[in-house]
Amino acid sequence: MKVQGGHQWAMVGAGDLITCALTRAGEAYCWGRDLAGRLGTGQGDVGDVSTPTPVTGGHTFVGITAGAYAVCGWSSGRPIH
Repeated sequence: MKVQGGHQWAMVGAGDLITCALTRAGEAYCWGRDLAGRLGTGQGDVGDVSTPTPVTGGHTFVGITAGAYAVCGWSSGRPIH
C-alpha cells in the first residue's frame, strides 16, 4: 500500500502507534497517533494523523528510528536536543 503524499522514502521507522520516514533530502515526516506531540508537528495532541506530516524545526536528518512511545532522528552535524 502506498503512503499518501507521493514522497520517495530513503528510510522508515515504525513504532507501535507512529511511523516516521525520511525523504532522500533528509526531511522527516511522521504519521499515526499523535500523543503528547510525538509526531513532531508542533501541534500537540491532535489524535490520529493518516497523512505524512512534516516534522518542524528545519533539521536535516540522516537517520530515524521509532519505538513504542518515541521517535529519534539524528543528523550528521551537531546534536539535536
